Amino acid sequence: VASFMLHAEVNSGFRLINKQKSVCIPIEIRHNLILVPLRINRNFEMNFILDTGVKTTLLTESVVAPLLQLDSLRTITITGLGEGKAIEATLVSNVTLQMPGIIGENMQMIMLPPGILSFSEMFGKPVHGLIGYDFFRHFVVEINYAQSYIKLYKPDAYKYKPKKGQLIPLSIERGQAHFTCQISRPDSSLQSIKLLLDTGASQAIAIFDDTVIRPKQTIDTYLGEGISGPIYGVMGKMPKVCIGDFELYGVIASYPENSSIKFVSKKRPWKGNVGSGMLKRFHVTIDYPHNRMLLKSNAYYKKRFTYNLSGIEVLAVGPNYDAFMVSYVRPNSSLAQADVRVNDEIVSINSWPTYKLTIDEVYAKINHKPKAKVCMVLKREGKKLKKCFVLKEEL
Repeated sequence: VASFMLHAEVNSGFRLINKQKSVCIPIEIRHNLILVPLRINRNFEMNFILDTGVKTTLLTESVVAPLLQLDSLRTITITGLGEGKAIEATLVSNVTLQMPGIIGENMQMIMLPPGILSFSEMFGKPVHGLIGYDFFRHFVVEINYAQSYIKLYKPDAYKYKPKKGQLIPLSIERGQAHFTCQISRPDSSLQSIKLLLDTGASQAIAIFDDTVIRPKQTIDTYLGEGISGPIYGVMGKMPKVCIGDFELYGVIASYPENSSIKFVSKKRPWKGNVGSGMLKRFHVTIDYPHNRMLLKSNAYYKKRFTYNLSGIEVLAVGPNYDAFMVSYVRPNSSLAQADVRVNDEIVSINSWPTYKLTIDEVYAKINHKPKAKVCMVLKREGKKLKKCFVLKEEL
C-alpha cells in the first residue's frame, strides 16, 4: 500500500529461533483476512493483518506507540488506495518484531498518525497494523485457511511435492508478488492478465485497468478502506477466472473508481489484485525465496462466491466493541429502500439483541440468503425504529 520500498537495514530480518526448520502459528480469519499475533520490542501481543500487498510493516494504531519504546523516528510521505491525500507518517528504525517461534531484529516500521486508518472497528476487536514483505521474504509460508494456521519453513528445509497441488510462478517486484491468470470477457473469451497477490484484500478479485472489459451488470458500492481514504467503485460477476489448471466460476469482481486508485502508478506491472476471497479456496504455500506459489483446492473451493446482500457496512464501536453503527448504505439496496441510514445504531436483528453478537454474527444475520426477511430495531437520534426488508440479489 505504500508507494515506495524502504531499504532493509544491515543484518535485519526474521529468522526461526532455537534452530528450528519450521514453526506452526495459529491464526484467526476475519472477513477473509488473516490475523497473526505480533509483539513489537518484546511488548504485549497485538493483532496484525498478514498482507502480501504491504512492503514495510505498518502500525495503524499509534495510540500504543508510547508503550513500545520506539526510536530513530523521521517523517516520510506515503500514498495508497483511497480518495484522500498523501499521508505524512513516521518511519521507525531498529525495531524488534516477534511471533511464536520467530524473531526479526533491526527492522523498520511505518507508523501512521491517529485517525488515518483503523481496522479495530471493522473487526470488532483490537487490530494494530499490517505486516507483509518483511515477513514473507524470509520463509516459505504455508497458509491453511480451512484449519486456521500458517506454517513457516526455512527456504532450504521446505520439500516441494509436485503431486500435492498446482505450481504458480511468481515475480517479486519492489516487495510485491505478481502472477498471471486468465479472466473471462463478457463474450466468454479469455484474457491473460498480470495480478498482484494480495492476502490483505478481502475481495476475490479487483481490476484497476480501464482496458479490461467489465461485466454488463454492475452495482455501485463501497469497496473498502485504504491508506488514502475510502475506496468506491462497482461490483460485477466475472463468469470465469483460471489460475493454472483451476477454474472458478461466478467470481464477484470489484472495479475501483479512478479517484480511488489515483496514487497507484500507471506504470505498475499489474492490472489488479487477487485477494483472500479467492485465496481462501486453496491451501496456499507462498514461496518468495523461490519465486513460486503452490495451490491445492480445499473445502471452500466449490462454494458459491457471495457479496454483501444487505448493502450496508457496519462498525463495532464502544470500549467492548459491542455496539454496531451503520457506516455506509449502498444505493438501491434492500436496506436503502427500507430507509436505513448512516449513523443508525443496530439494536437487534430478528429479535436478537446485538450486544450479544460479534460483528461477524451481525453480518451473517443481515446477509443470510436471497429472499430472506430480516427485521432490525435501530436507534436514530434517541428514538427506536423498526425496519423490515427482504434481501435481494442484485448481481
